[in-house]
Amino acid sequence: MLGPEGTDDQVTYFASTNTYNRGFPAPDVDKAIAVSYTRNPSEIYDLIYYETDVIEDPSEYISGTKKLYMDVYTSAPGCTEVLLQFDSLPLAEAAYPTGRHARFVAFTSGSQTWERLEFDFLDQPDPTMDLDLNPINALVLFFAPGTNTAGTYFFRSLDSAVTGCDEMTQPCEAVVPKSCLAPLKGEICDDGVDNDGDGATDCEDSECSTDPYCIQYLNASLATVSNQLAVPPDSASPPYVVTGMVSIAMMGIIAFGSMW
Repeated sequence: MLGPEGTDDQVTYFASTNTYNRGFPAPDVDKAIAVSYTRNPSEIYDLIYYETDVIEDPSEYISGTKKLYMDVYTSAPGCTEVLLQFDSLPLAEAAYPTGRHARFVAFTSGSQTWERLEFDFLDQPDPTMDLDLNPINALVLFFAPGTNTAGTYFFRSLDSAVTGCDEMTQPCEAVVPKSCLAPLKGEICDDGVDNDGDGATDCEDSECSTDPYCIQYLNASLATVSNQLAVPPDSASPPYVVTGMVSIAMMGIIAFGSMW
C-alpha cells in the first residue's frame, strides 16, 4: 500500500455532496491517516465522485473474478451499507439509471474500528451500455445510501485484486468474513416500514434503487453535485468542494489503492 505521499494516482476526486478532507488522522490508537468524510444528512443519496480510466473490463467485477476492497473506520452502527457504482460520463449526467453500468455493495460489521470491506456485485442499472462508445470512467461512492444520517467515515486503500488467495494466485486478497446478510427481497419503498426485515427501510434498501420514489432523491443528489461543480474555486460561500488527487496502491493488474 502507498503512504500519505500519494504516488501512482489512478483515481481523481472531483465532487461530493459534502466537504471532502484528505490526510486526516482517524480517531483510533494509531491515528492512521485517511480521508475524512462526514455524510450530508440533507442528501438521502449523499455521494462522492471520482474520475478514473483503469476499469477496462467491468465484467471481471460483475463475475466476481476480481473485487474491490476498502478500509473503513466509522462510528456508524454495524451493518451500515457502503455502495460503489461504475459510471460512464457524460452519459451518467442524464437521469438515473442512464450511464450507471454496475453497482457493488458492502456492509460494515461494527463501529469504531478499522475493517476491510469486500464489495460484492449487486446489480446493473444500465446493462445495455455500449462500453466501446461509453467506457467506465467514474466511480461513485455512497455511505449509508437512502438515509438522512450524518455519520463520519474515515477510509483508505481502495484496491482491486483477484478474488481469494492460493499459492498460484498473486497478488490477491483473502475472502473477507461477512457478518451482515445480503439485501433481502420484498421491500415496499415508500411506506416507512422495513418490510423484509434486513435493517434497511424504503430508499435505504438497495432493492429500491430503481423505484421511481427513490430515483427522484438520487437524481436530486446528482444535481447537487452538478451545482457544486459550478462554484468558483475562490468562492467564500458554501458548499465547499475540495478537489485533488486520490492516491493509489499498485496491487495486481489493476489497483485503485490508498485514498489519501
